[in-house]
Amino acid sequence: MPLGNGLSLSSVLGKPVSTIMSRSLYWLGPSAMLDEAARLMTERRVRHVPIGGPEKADGIISIRDVAKIILEAGGDWASRSVKRLISRPPVSIDPGWSIGGAASKMKIEKTGSLLVEEKERPVGIITEKDIVHALRGVRMEGRVYSLMTLKPATVEQDTNLADSLRLMVTGGFRHAPVVSEGRLIGILSIRNVVDMLTSGEAMFSTPVFKVMTHDPITIDSVAGVDEAVALIVAKDVGSLPVVDAGRLVGILTERDIVYKVAARDTG
Repeated sequence: MPLGNGLSLSSVLGKPVSTIMSRSLYWLGPSAMLDEAARLMTERRVRHVPIGGPEKADGIISIRDVAKIILEAGGDWASRSVKRLISRPPVSIDPGWSIGGAASKMKIEKTGSLLVEEKERPVGIITEKDIVHALRGVRMEGRVYSLMTLKPATVEQDTNLADSLRLMVTGGFRHAPVVSEGRLIGILSIRNVVDMLTSGEAMFSTPVFKVMTHDPITIDSVAGVDEAVALIVAKDVGSLPVVDAGRLVGILTERDIVYKVAARDTG
């Protein structure tokens, strides 16, 4: 059910991104190695890191970019330069942009983060997570089933990390439900896999069940979108497997919610 008399969606979407952006930027220089990027992302729990310096960003890399190179390079991944991960200049906006406008920009550019620049100087970063957290307590129409991804790609508990990571990288998603005999038993995230591989606590041959999050937080398909937002924020997770009558029917991610906001802003 809706979460009572919260803020209106339009009032939150109209706020400037300066009210929710992160002003703490964890920079990496172009000469930094991939192991440094992986360590920074896992230790600081960030998914997007700007490459360059406080005066100018050459690009932004994501945890999925790091995972892709780890897969491609195999045992030689640590010595690869982060510069090779930069595929384009950073997509940027200024601090006066609205939150709704930022969501629309993310959808159009197919990116999970935007660099915030003032007078061409980086002053912050805004991510899908920031937008979703800004929506906590907001009155939002719709049910989970209207936004979720139906029949999401899953992995079995005995699947090795290499195959699981390849599935997520090629599929363009960060979370994969883990199933056993058709029932949900866990969830695997790219960040957890990268963390375990780069720390040496796991290898490509390690089975998923040793790395996955057991007994993940779930939601049912008829729950309200505002309930889902509240749960994602309270539990600090990036996705919710959707389970009806004990059966996995979908997955709801931060991106699904941001795209709903983007549709609302442009509609």
